[in-house]
Amino acid sequence: MFGFIKKGLEKTTQVIREVLPQKVKKIDKDTLEDVLLESDIPYEIVEEIIYYLPPSKMVKKDDVLVAIGIQNIVNLHEVSLNGS
Repeated sequence: MFGFIKKGLEKTTQVIREVLPQKVKKIDKDTLEDVLLESDIPYEIVEEIIYYLPPSKMVKKDDVLVAIGIQNIVNLHEVSLNGS
């Protein structure tokens, strides 16, 4: 069951690492949204990731990874509740 979280998190974080330079410490939410959408991540998931970020306009890359992890856990919980 946790393989689902790990696989989803690895794919999304890999995309972020490929697109964003290593030296980038912060990114604005609009740019992040564009990067995620261009990486073929569905709009609904991108919106969930943005939702779990801190309220500031600029966010740390580490905060993005945490938000992605939370989004994956929430999705796993929803799947288990729905019995899918």
